[in-house]
Amino acid sequence: MESKTVKKPAVKKEKPITDAEMDQISKETGKTLAGQRLVQIYVPDYRGTGYFECSINGHNMRYKSGEIAELPESVVALIEHCTSQKRIAEERVKEFNGSGKNLGVV
Repeated sequence: MESKTVKKPAVKKEKPITDAEMDQISKETGKTLAGQRLVQIYVPDYRGTGYFECSINGHNMRYKSGEIAELPESVVALIEHCTSQKRIAEERVKEFNGSGKNLGVV
């Protein structure tokens, strides 16, 4: 039987982004968020810290949880995504925590 060598596709190496470039991206993201439509949302206590902290393109944000706030629509989408993913993860963990699937006795 003949062995075939698999040729890997060429990977284009990009130069790392500089701090100055990242700062510029972060500033542009902040301006974009500031221009977005505001949406009311209840800010969840996602990690039990009293705040919901997130980042979009290096633009960091921190919102007090347990309150209704008007936030840019991209931030609302991020909060909703994080909340739904946390809920899915918690449901999947339940399957293996005594009240769910029995994987057998060791």
